[in-house]
Amino acid sequence: LAQTKSLINEEMDLPSLQKLILTEAQRAGLTVMSWQPGLETSTENYIQRSFDLEVKGLYFRLLTFFQRMANSSKIIKIEEFDLTAPNTTQKYVELAVKMKLLAYRYNASKADDIASESTKLTSTPPG
Repeated sequence: LAQTKSLINEEMDLPSLQKLILTEAQRAGLTVMSWQPGLETSTENYIQRSFDLEVKGLYFRLLTFFQRMANSSKIIKIEEFDLTAPNTTQKYVELAVKMKLLAYRYNASKADDIASESTKLTSTPPG
């Protein structure tokens, strides 16, 4: 449980998450066309929030963005991905990409209370 908690943050600060994703897209050289926060769903161990993101850019810039997301301290998954290229005869083709991103945060549960109580009992000196 402690290992899982260390991987998934307990808080999801939407403004900072939005700033992270949009800044990394721009740093990679992508043009952000649209950003739309979606629904939040809950499971026993985590809460997931979806985001729809549309960007335009060159293929290698898209790969740079994916690499930056993979190296982020946040757990962000690309759930859906739609890539289109316009019909063009230009040397460099700008791709249009629509994707659904999923971000995760830890969902505290009764197991946390039990683990916390167990830690308190074992760390209390006898007496």
